[in-house]
Amino acid sequence: MARLSHAKVLILIVFLFLQLLGAFVKATPISNSPFLFEPALTELEPLDEITLSVSGTHGEVLWNVLKGEIRGSGNQVIYIAPRQPDFEIIEVTDAAGKSGTLTFEVRGFVELQWDNVLFFLFVGLIGGLVSGFLGASGAFILTPAMMSMGVPAIVAVASNMCHRFPRVFMSAVKRVESGQADIKLSVIMGLSAIVGVICGAFLQTTIQTRFFDVGSNFYVSIVFIITLAIVGGLGLRNAWKISKWGISEKSFKINKLAQWVRGVKIPLTMVYFSSLGTQVSWLFIIPFGFASGLLAATIAVGGFIGVPAMMYVLGASGLVASATQLVLAFLIGITGTIMYAFYGFVDIRLAMILLAGSLFGLQLGTISTTYAKDYMIKMVMGVLMIMILLSLAMKVPVYLSNMAVIDRLNPGTVNLLEMSNFVLLVLALVTAVGMIFYAFIRGYLKYHKEESLWDEEFAMSPMTESEPFPTSASQLSPIGRFEKILVVTDGSDLNVGAIREAIRLAQRSEGSLSAMSVVLTNPEHESLAKQLIEKENYDALAHLENVRTRANEAGVPCEITVRHGIDIYHEILDEAEQNQADVIVMGSRGLTGLKRFLIGS
Repeated sequence: MARLSHAKVLILIVFLFLQLLGAFVKATPISNSPFLFEPALTELEPLDEITLSVSGTHGEVLWNVLKGEIRGSGNQVIYIAPRQPDFEIIEVTDAAGKSGTLTFEVRGFVELQWDNVLFFLFVGLIGGLVSGFLGASGAFILTPAMMSMGVPAIVAVASNMCHRFPRVFMSAVKRVESGQADIKLSVIMGLSAIVGVICGAFLQTTIQTRFFDVGSNFYVSIVFIITLAIVGGLGLRNAWKISKWGISEKSFKINKLAQWVRGVKIPLTMVYFSSLGTQVSWLFIIPFGFASGLLAATIAVGGFIGVPAMMYVLGASGLVASATQLVLAFLIGITGTIMYAFYGFVDIRLAMILLAGSLFGLQLGTISTTYAKDYMIKMVMGVLMIMILLSLAMKVPVYLSNMAVIDRLNPGTVNLLEMSNFVLLVLALVTAVGMIFYAFIRGYLKYHKEESLWDEEFAMSPMTESEPFPTSASQLSPIGRFEKILVVTDGSDLNVGAIREAIRLAQRSEGSLSAMSVVLTNPEHESLAKQLIEKENYDALAHLENVRTRANEAGVPCEITVRHGIDIYHEILDEAEQNQADVIVMGSRGLTGLKRFLIGS
C-alpha cells in the first residue's frame, strides 16, 4: 500500500512540474531567428504543402528541416509536412553564416498507409494476446506503440480507450450475469471513476493546449514510466519469489489493512457488500475509483489501481476484483471516449484497427494460459513492462529539448533516440510473443509427456492368470470398472448425445448414473432476481426428471442433483468428489480445426 502512496506522490510532483514548465514554454510557434519567415505558421496537418519564404538574409540561403521536406531553393521554397504529427524545426543559414530557426507543431491524425496499418494491427494482436495471457488489460502496450509511430499521446490515449470499451462490454455483462461482479461496489467505484475520467481528460486537454502535443507526450510518458516501474518491478519480484521458493499468491487471505478498513465505522457512510460479507464506508472506495478514472484518462489503463485496491484495501477476492474491474473498464472507456471525442482527439480508424487485432489475440492469449505456470505469467508481465518503460525513456530528452527545457539536441541525436525508442518497443513486443508461446509449448509438451508416461504405466501393468480377461459387459477400461457415472447437462441440444452415451455406458458397465445441472447464482442474485432463479431451478429439475425417466426405461438407476454456484466447473468437480464418480460425461460443441483451437470444444 505504501508503494501505491509513493506512486500518487510522484504523479502529483509531475503535475506540479508541468505547471512550472509554463514559465518556459510559450503557447505560440517559436521563431528564434534574425530573419523574418512568411507566413507565420500556427498549425499544419500531416502532408500539408505551403509556400514558405524568408527575408533579412544575405547571399545564398541553405534550408534544413527536421521532419518534413523542402522543395526548391533560395528565399522562397515549398515545405511539405511529415505524414505524422510531430514537432518540426526549420533552420535557415545565409552566406554570412547567420542562422535562424522556426519551430512549430504538425497536428492532426496520423496518415495511414499499408505499412503502419499492418503495424497497428500487429500491435492490437499483441495487446489482445497479452490481455488473454495475463488475465489483465494489455492496453499498456498500445499507447506507447502508437506514440512510437508518431501518434500524439492524447490521440493515442483517446483511441485506446475507444477501442477497449466495446471489447470489455460483453465480458462485463457475463460477469454481472454470473454474479461475479459486486453490483453495489461497481456502482460506487464506477461513478467516482467517471468523475476521475472527466477530470483526467480536462487535465490532458489543458496540458495539450498549453504545451502542445510535445507537452502532452512528455506528461503521458512520465506517468507511464512511473507506473510501469512500480507494477513491473513488483511483477518481477513476485515471479522470482514463486519460481525460487514456490510461494503462490493464489490462496486468498484478508490482510491487516483490509481488516482495519472493515472495522472502521463511519456513520451515514456504511454500505453492505455481499461479495465482502460486511459493511464498508464508501469514503474508502470513492478515492480509489476516482484515481482509477484519472489514471485511465492519462494512460488508458486504470486497473493498476482498481484491482489492487479492491483486493488489498477492501479485502475482495481476486475473482470479484477482476469482475468488478471489467464493469469499471467499460464505464471508464465509454466516458473517456465521449470526452475525448468531444475535443476531437479520437481517431476511430486506429480504434477499429486495434480492436480487430485484439479480438483475435485475446483468444490466443487465453489458450496460452492453459499450460503456463503462475510465475511465468508474472515474469512476462514484468519483463514487458520494464522494456516498454525503457522505450518510453528514450524519447524523454527529445520532449524536453523541444520544450526548450534543456539545450536543443542536434538532429542526429534526435534520430538516434527515436530509433532506439522504436527498436526497444518492437523488441518488447517480440519478446512478449516469444515468452508467451514458449510458456505454452513447454507446458503443453510437459503435460503430454506426463500423460504418455501415465498411460504406459497402466498399459505395462502385468495381469495374473487368475484374472479374467475384461469384457465389454464388465469392464471398459484397463484401469478399472466404471461403477459410478456422472453426466452433466444444461438442457441444451449439445447435451443430447452426452446423455445417450452416459446411459449406454452405465448399461454396459452395469453401473449407476447421476445426472446434474448447475444454476448460476450468488447471494446478490438471490435477493434481486429470486423469481428468475426459481424458474431456472424448476426448468433444470424438469429436464433432469426426463433424464432419469430415460435411464430407468433403459434399466439404469439414476439420481438427479441441481447445484447452485458461481463457477460451474467447481460445482461439477465437487459433485464428482462427493459421489466418488469414476467418469464424468459432458457434451461437446463438436468444433474442429481452427475453431476448436481458438474457442475450444
